[in-house]
Amino acid sequence: DVLLELTGVTRVPPVPQGGDVKRGAMPVDYSKWASVLQGEVIDLDDGQAKEWSEMSKEERRAASRCADEDDVRLQEIRREHERYLEGITQDAENTDDSWMYDVDLDSYNDFTIKRTWRVVKPRGAKYFKAGYYDKAEQQWLGGLELIQKVGLSWPTAAELLVQLKCNLAQLYVKMERWAEARHIASGALETDPTCEKALYRRALARMHFAEWAEARRDLERLLAVYPRNAEAQRLLAEANEALRRQGSIRRAAAATTQP
Repeated sequence: DVLLELTGVTRVPPVPQGGDVKRGAMPVDYSKWASVLQGEVIDLDDGQAKEWSEMSKEERRAASRCADEDDVRLQEIRREHERYLEGITQDAENTDDSWMYDVDLDSYNDFTIKRTWRVVKPRGAKYFKAGYYDKAEQQWLGGLELIQKVGLSWPTAAELLVQLKCNLAQLYVKMERWAEARHIASGALETDPTCEKALYRRALARMHFAEWAEARRDLERLLAVYPRNAEAQRLLAEANEALRRQGSIRRAAAATTQP
């Protein structure tokens, strides 16, 4: 939490303990793989450990293959951790403190909300535009967690929450994670029942699930406040057509069952 709040870094994967410390990151100990890689003791499938000199030729070949596979895994762990350290370094170097020009440094709430507006939210938008959807989701979900710590009574916190949830709804629509899009848009509407983007994106998700009546209600609510929204008008016509076809099918089915 402290790392996210102060630097915006959200990549905190679990890493082994011990070893050298680099740039304040969690130290890594690769030595626990050393005995395997050096072939000193091999734990066979039957749970019995053997010294190299005690093995048959087939066991030695199998142990060598295992050691090679372990070496590949170890190298990948090292590369992953190096990428993690590099990411932290880049995040620290790219930090711009100009957003703090009017922050009350004695107020955690003021610092947190303004930082979320000015750093977290736009950083997520940058990732979204670049196609890094996982990173955008991390930023916006992290922003929601920070707002939760402050509370919606703080000035602009409720508006910020709605915008972040709308952004996440758009991201989930883009990724075709329809159930999540519907859920997060509903969350935004709990705070702002007339939010144009939330109504539109929930209607999109509902249409994906063929929830035509519910989608129509969302679109009618949207157009009651924003009557010039051409996309909403188009979707409403589509929902009405789907309901018309659905009604025709039901009437035809009912007619065939009558004596």
